[in-house]
Amino acid sequence: MPIRVDEPRTSRPPTSTPARSRSRLVVAVAVGVLVAVLLGVLVGRWSTGSEDPVASAQPPVASPPAGSSQPPAVEPSQATTLPRAAGVVAGSGGIGRVHEMRTGFTKTTEGAVQAAMSYAIVDASPAYYNQAHYDAIQAEMYTTPEVRKQIGFRQQTLNALRKYYQVNSSGQPLTNGKPDPRKKIWDAAYLQYGAFKIVIDEPEKVRVQLWYPIVQGVDYEDAKTTANIRLHWVLTEVTVEWVRGDWLQSANAMESDPPLPADQGQVVTSFAERAQLLGTDGWMLPDNAAEVDTPELQLPGR
Repeated sequence: MPIRVDEPRTSRPPTSTPARSRSRLVVAVAVGVLVAVLLGVLVGRWSTGSEDPVASAQPPVASPPAGSSQPPAVEPSQATTLPRAAGVVAGSGGIGRVHEMRTGFTKTTEGAVQAAMSYAIVDASPAYYNQAHYDAIQAEMYTTPEVRKQIGFRQQTLNALRKYYQVNSSGQPLTNGKPDPRKKIWDAAYLQYGAFKIVIDEPEKVRVQLWYPIVQGVDYEDAKTTANIRLHWVLTEVTVEWVRGDWLQSANAMESDPPLPADQGQVVTSFAERAQLLGTDGWMLPDNAAEVDTPELQLPGR
């Protein structure tokens, strides 16, 4: 079922401080250990050997299927605003939940895309820090146990993330090893500031490319800066299949060299820049796409 697209609509400009200033992130030098950890949040495909996953993990680089290679950036004079996909709301859809993960999507193209987005969002959320939530979500997300073993989020990666960010297995930030209610986990994937492209659209199989920013870090709730928050842009290709009455993941591959906005220190990008970076061949905006700050963008210092 083809997704109906609407003509691009222009968001009203902010009435206070410009969004780009309010949303600016202080990006630390990307040391190899941290990059490996951040990439692991989205894909979680690490070896099951005894090596430390933070030190040894490398992001998977998959060969995209024919016709799905990353489009070249177009010249600014050629760039246009991407069409908006009616009915595809990032972070919405589904009639059920497994903790933080949405489930029960409609057997439509829109439902499949929203399912893929749901998995991307939960993979970059604080959900997995809670061990019970991690176990339940991972058990439900994939088409088969074999697929989970191949592409699922590894326990040792989760353990390494907890240690790095000082979070316990109940999902509580720690200070000196003790739960600290003053701290907050800021992990989030912002699909409304990205775009998507459908690569395969079949009745029981849909493959979609997703481009979006994630932020990750732990800081005090009243933090005045984003010094402890990291920003990362990803381009990932997710395949979902209609199994057991829902769209479940059967493949997930991350590109090693995603398009990057001109200002990599901020989350909000304009619609025009997205078109320039991704090209206009099949790329679309979710229906709730934004190019200014929204209430969902809750970062320190606001």
